[in-house]
Amino acid sequence: MTAGIEKVSIAGQSFDQIRIAVGEVANRIAEVSDATQRVSSRTRQVSESIRSIAELSVLSSDGTQSVSAAAEEQLASMEEIASSAVELEKMAAHLREQIARFQT
Repeated sequence: MTAGIEKVSIAGQSFDQIRIAVGEVANRIAEVSDATQRVSSRTRQVSESIRSIAELSVLSSDGTQSVSAAAEEQLASMEEIASSAVELEKMAAHLREQIARFQT
C-alpha cells in the first residue's frame, strides 16, 4: 500500500511539473505572439513610409521634368531674342548707311 501511495505522490509531482512546463510554454507562446504582432505593425509602418517616399520621388521627378521643360523653353526664347538682336543690329547698320548717303 505504501508503494501505491508513493507512486500516486510521484505521479502528482510529475503532473505538477507538466502543468508548470505547459504554463511556461504558454507564456513563451504569448511572448512570441506579442513580438510577432509588434514586428507586423512595424513592417506596416515601414511599408507605408516606403510608399510615401515613392510618391514623393514621383512628385520630385515630375517637378524636375517641369523645371527642365521650362528651362528649355526659356533657352529657346533667349536664342530667338539673340537672333532678333543680331537682325536689329544689321538693320540699324543698314539704316545708318542709308542715312549717311543722304547726308553727303
